[in-house]
Amino acid sequence: MKEKEATEDLPVKLKRVSFLRLLWFTRLNMEIHKKDPIFKKALASRWEKFKFTMSFCWRLARQKRFILVRRKDVIGALSLEKRKLSIFIYAIGILPSFYRQGFGTKLMLFTEEFAKKNRRKFVCFSVLLENIPAVSLYKKLGYHSQGIGLTLIRFLRRKLSKSLLSLQETTPISLYRLSNPAKKRAETFHWWYEEIAAISEEAKQLCIADKLLDFKLKPNWDVYQIKTGEETVGVLVNIPSSYIPTLMLLSSPKATWTKNCFLMLLSVLQAKFQTPQKEKPFPPSQMNSQMQNLFGTSSIYQFFLTQQHKDHLLSVFGKEFILHDPTEDRQIFFKRVA
Repeated sequence: MKEKEATEDLPVKLKRVSFLRLLWFTRLNMEIHKKDPIFKKALASRWEKFKFTMSFCWRLARQKRFILVRRKDVIGALSLEKRKLSIFIYAIGILPSFYRQGFGTKLMLFTEEFAKKNRRKFVCFSVLLENIPAVSLYKKLGYHSQGIGLTLIRFLRRKLSKSLLSLQETTPISLYRLSNPAKKRAETFHWWYEEIAAISEEAKQLCIADKLLDFKLKPNWDVYQIKTGEETVGVLVNIPSSYIPTLMLLSSPKATWTKNCFLMLLSVLQAKFQTPQKEKPFPPSQMNSQMQNLFGTSSIYQFFLTQQHKDHLLSVFGKEFILHDPTEDRQIFFKRVA
């Protein structure tokens, strides 16, 4: 017992990790985060593990890398990225044998001092909401989330069929496809930042300056303006998929998306994309034809959307219509330190 107490009293310190130890540092992080859903999926097969390891290693190469040590014991790891206004924590974690000993707090406090020394105003990071102990620690240290982050919900087509047949049209909804690449990007990010600004203007400024939540809008992704009459209330982004119709919905923070209103949007999507079975589809190389085939055959429609819209739709539709995996819920936590 005395030996254990003596070990716990030994000083801990942070050490920089050189580029020469990058692969070792990558393996250490993968061991620390192996229970994270993202890592679990990546480790499902040898090929997926290899691809993920190389990608993860390349990203860690661009960070400031640290390990927390006590004598010769490695306790945890920390990877930081300098951005315009913030220090972004790319990876942080403690090995399981050192849980609940205050080491996570030490890493966070070090990060805050690192931010101050480097003249950055914020510390921010992405966190899995199901990691209750971590979320509790961050809140205790003064970090907060404003509900910012994209998540995924899946609508069951079979359950929606009866509701769509009995749908009463109230507010007309139409979709207008954008073709200009610059306009597509501008419109998508306009609504993305509008959603963030409705929650926190400070968070919006941080996201714009540091590109915290920017996603790669690829050239082959179709973007549609959502219109109610003449007014544009958001965008739908078609994300190419081989099996399931996948869209990203960004819309006015004031849009309530009642059950009837969202069903109308789904009805418009079906009318626009679903190919009648007797009709010969377009050549498979065309993006719209792929969506037409999927809307006609898939049993699920999936949407990426913000946490606030996800929570609202779950409340108005219920779990019988929607599948949602809470392990896919991540949000940006941040704190002003200077």
